[in-house]
Amino acid sequence: MSYDYGSTTIEIPNPFKLEGAIETARGVVITTLGIIVLLSMREQVIDGRIATSWLKLVGGLGLLGFGLRAIAYGLFRVFRFYVGRGIPADLSSTGKNPRHQTAYRVETLKEMLMSRTNRTFREPVGWLSRLLHTLDGNLLFLAPRLREAAQSLFETGVLTIALTLLYGLALFSAATGLIPIRGTPVPGWLGWLFVVAMSGLWFFNRPTFRPTPTRKPKTRGKKKPLAIAFAILAPTILALIYKSGALPAVPLSPLPWIMLLVIGGSVVCLSSIFMISLKKPSDAPATEVSEFRDQWQESVHPLDIVRAFDMTMADFRFQEIPNRTYEEHDPLLVDETKGTFSGSMVQETQPIPQPAVVPPALGRLRQANLVMGQVLLLAGAICIFVPLMKSPTDGGVFRVEWGLTGVVLFLFGTTLALASHLVYSEVPFQSRVLHLLIKNGTFAHSKVSTGMAFHDSTRSENDLVRSSLSPWLLCTRIQSVTYAGSGAGKLEDFRYVLKMEKDDAFLAGVVDALRHFITSRQLVAGITANADFGAADIIHRMNEVTRGRPGLIPTIPADNGPQVFPTLGR
Repeated sequence: MSYDYGSTTIEIPNPFKLEGAIETARGVVITTLGIIVLLSMREQVIDGRIATSWLKLVGGLGLLGFGLRAIAYGLFRVFRFYVGRGIPADLSSTGKNPRHQTAYRVETLKEMLMSRTNRTFREPVGWLSRLLHTLDGNLLFLAPRLREAAQSLFETGVLTIALTLLYGLALFSAATGLIPIRGTPVPGWLGWLFVVAMSGLWFFNRPTFRPTPTRKPKTRGKKKPLAIAFAILAPTILALIYKSGALPAVPLSPLPWIMLLVIGGSVVCLSSIFMISLKKPSDAPATEVSEFRDQWQESVHPLDIVRAFDMTMADFRFQEIPNRTYEEHDPLLVDETKGTFSGSMVQETQPIPQPAVVPPALGRLRQANLVMGQVLLLAGAICIFVPLMKSPTDGGVFRVEWGLTGVVLFLFGTTLALASHLVYSEVPFQSRVLHLLIKNGTFAHSKVSTGMAFHDSTRSENDLVRSSLSPWLLCTRIQSVTYAGSGAGKLEDFRYVLKMEKDDAFLAGVVDALRHFITSRQLVAGITANADFGAADIIHRMNEVTRGRPGLIPTIPADNGPQVFPTLGR
């Protein structure tokens, strides 16, 4: 889980306080509007206007639910932001944190270190994505969530303009076609078809809260010829339906909503894309790795080297939080006397939160987009509220006009609110990733014996493993980002590597610790306890007696208490 209590915790400020306060205020207003609509039903029920009563009931409940939802989400974002010792999510799956969403496989991490590449940045796929990255090349170096949001918004804007051009093509085709449509409802129905298509485009292409580490590209290229063919044939099809008498007249012209979708949509897309582009780095991010390679001939077991690496890494913990171990393959000796071995270990130190550096232009723009998104959502709710409170004598056209305007404002407000929330939720971290690789090492067993003279009464015999290995140690300091949410699991989303930098000092510290362990290792078993010295001295005196030297018979105290013996020797 995201929150694990400890006496020393990681502090991350709540990035959603402003957003939550504004959203809560909007929810209170909309909830009040919904209550007003429901209380006004009494007059229609008394007068027997059942249809109007049902319309108010559905609209009032919709406004009430929409407002309560905004209050709940807003307050959730204002509440205390709990941060535990187990955040953020791992880069690769370790099995210890099943709720963590991981963006890389351990093989990918090792390849990134060895080849000095960053698999976070992928080549854009699709005509529109390539066009966007051609216009602004550094957008490629954004985190995947922001990059996908920019691509989706750019596609939405371009396709909105394309649908408008297709609408003009359809009218041109109708004007030059064999079937006359002047004075018929065909142009009106044709316009409303394009309004529905553009509204669906804005709804399905809005930024999302739940991304995946690798998202399949959307292939719209094959659908473009079908869209053009439909735009050309649609007037003819609608004219045939009109001739059959199944096409009624359209009471409203679709032109105002087409203009609103095109002009308003272009402004929303440009503002959101420009806001996201301000997050991009000014230069291409580094992919540098510190490296240590050497040839070692040591009288040490290969497993001891891996164990020493693990213990050394424990000295570089942050606030004593355990490091993340992504791979641990201990060397195994296949044979008892000699053979080959190999081992691998990948670890990451605890990611440390970094202060988010926000340029002044980005800070002002994301705040403006946040406020404007919430205002548009509120305006959309008001556009639903006004026709519900009007008299039935005002006609259905009035209600449809206000209702359609509310839907369009809701789509624009949702897009701006989600885009600004995405920018606010990015949390940067810094950590170090190390990969220890031991490949194709060799070893051989030998025995070392001491104290084997004729008169020696104590001896030591040791098994010694002579290892020949080529340790390969890679280290990099990474800058990574994740996206915070609200509630439980707020920092367990995918974490992406944005920059890889050398850290020679850290690598040198790890190597020095390994070399210190190897040089200070005791190869021959010796005597380290005072009781061992006493026992050895008694045995030595008994040996002297057996050799015919009287007067040297040792006396053992009756209470067998602790004794301090003189220095060994004759």
